[in-house]
Amino acid sequence: MRKVIFNEEKFEGIFKEYRGYVYGIARRYTSSRDDALDILQEVFVKVYTHFDEVESVGSLKGWLTRVTVNCCIDWLRQKKRKEGTVEFDLSGGGLEDTVSEEPQRVLWTDELEKAVSKAMECLSKAHRTVLNLWWKKELSYKEIAKSCGCSVGTVMSRLHYARRHLKNRLEAMAVV
Repeated sequence: MRKVIFNEEKFEGIFKEYRGYVYGIARRYTSSRDDALDILQEVFVKVYTHFDEVESVGSLKGWLTRVTVNCCIDWLRQKKRKEGTVEFDLSGGGLEDTVSEEPQRVLWTDELEKAVSKAMECLSKAHRTVLNLWWKKELSYKEIAKSCGCSVGTVMSRLHYARRHLKNRLEAMAVV
């Protein structure tokens, strides 16, 4: 058994660099600041307990994305068991959300985000996850594939279907 030497400075660096990223993913899944912070804590507890794996992963961002999405899915399952239903809110933002735009533009942006969120509810969880990682997190196909545990071709297929379905839903809602 290999002994792992924990590097506190490296852990703190990882936390500082990726806390907003992890929080953003969790916030989109939970639509709750407190729940997103709980998931953030859970993810970094996993980073701490599996620090030897963190050292050996090819893409730290991809690994963190996968861990975060899995924690979010677990959270959604627990919530569904407790409450019976789950709602997704993609309008949740990062740790430092600020809006400094004119009121009409803010109102339009809010309405558009609500329409997109409503349209995305019709997508399967797999399609919604891939679309979120591509659109909101701007991950590459390869990073998404690694995060979701599927091939790049599957990612491309899911994105194509998700975008087409989303476009059709938004057109039907007279948003675009």
